[in-house]
Amino acid sequence: MRGTRGSIAAYNDISGSIPAQVGNLKALERIDLRHNLLTSMQVPLAQLPSLRWLQLGFNRISATLPSLNLPTQLTQIDLAQVRLSAAS
Repeated sequence: MRGTRGSIAAYNDISGSIPAQVGNLKALERIDLRHNLLTSMQVPLAQLPSLRWLQLGFNRISATLPSLNLPTQLTQIDLAQVRLSAAS
């Protein structure tokens, strides 16, 4: 999976957490995990230098904005229905 450029698994009832190992996919440009049952992210997104497109909307993820650690090169992001809060 070293050269993986996209991961699309929308509408699949995937539950639990996005594993930290996804952070090893340095060529990953696109993540589409919309409409699943995900509850957390353990992926250091800022460590994905090629990531441009992130869709996590309509999951059960709750996070603080700083904990998402979003990469600055994102050109499209969908966090609809993700419970976000400011850091306390």
